[in-house]
Amino acid sequence: MKIDELIALYRGHKAAISQTDDGFLRNMSDALGHYDASELTPTLIDERYTQRRLKQVQPNSVARELKTTAAVLNHARRMGVIPSVPYIRRPAFNDERIRLISVEERDAMLAEARPAEFRAVVAFLFYTGARLSEALNATPREVRDGAVMFVSHKGTAGKPRYRQVPLHPVLRPLLVSNSSWLLPSPTGAKWGARDVRRHWETLCDFTDMEDCRLHDCRHHFASHLVMAGVDLITIAALTGHSDLGMLKRYAHHHTSHLRGVIDIL
Repeated sequence: MKIDELIALYRGHKAAISQTDDGFLRNMSDALGHYDASELTPTLIDERYTQRRLKQVQPNSVARELKTTAAVLNHARRMGVIPSVPYIRRPAFNDERIRLISVEERDAMLAEARPAEFRAVVAFLFYTGARLSEALNATPREVRDGAVMFVSHKGTAGKPRYRQVPLHPVLRPLLVSNSSWLLPSPTGAKWGARDVRRHWETLCDFTDMEDCRLHDCRHHFASHLVMAGVDLITIAALTGHSDLGMLKRYAHHHTSHLRGVIDIL
C-alpha cells in the first residue's frame, strides 16, 4: 500500500483536519507519498523527508511535521494495514526560546504597521494570543457578546475544542463586520500567511526588532498575563493550550512578578 493511501486512511479517520496538520500531510505526501509502505525505513524517511525539510524550515517545525507522520503510520498499524512503524528520528532543537516583546515594543510596532489591514492583524495577534491561522480564518460570525470564538482540532482525537477570548477595547474599531473575514486583506480577500509574514519582516526591519517572529505575539499575550498574576489554568483557557507545560515555561522565564508574593507568608 502506498503512503498516499495511508494518508487518505488517516484523513478519513479524523473528525476534522486542522489547517496546520493539512499542510504537514501535504508535505508528507510530496516527499513520501509515492513510496510503498514496505519500503519505509528510518534512513529513507531521514533522507527523503527530514533532511530536505531542514533546508526549508526550522528544526522545531520539522519535528512537529514528523510527529504527524508518526501519527499516520501508527494509525495504519492499529488498523492492521502495516505490521510495524519504522523508527522516526526527529531533529534536535532548542525549544526554550521565548522572545518577550515588551509593551513599549508592541506599541511601537502597532504605530508603524502598514497598511491598516495589516495593523489590525498584528493587533489581533497581540491582544488575543491567537495563532496566525486562527486569526486569518476568523469570520465576523465568530464574534459575539464582546468575545471571539476559536475552534481547534489539534490533538490525536481530532475533536473540536472551543475557546472564547474577550475582545480588548483596542481591537473593536479595527475588526470588520461587513466582510467574509474578520481581518480582510487590503483587497477584501482573505490574507495569505506568506503575505502577512512578508509585511511582518518589513515591520521588524523598520522598528529594529531583532529575532522577532509572528508567533512571539502569542508569547507576548501569555507572558504578560503571567506577569500580571493571572493563573495558568485561566491563561490556558484563553490560549487553547491543552496542557500547562508551555505556560510553565513562561512562568519560569518571567519571575519578577513573583518577588512580592513571599511577603504574604
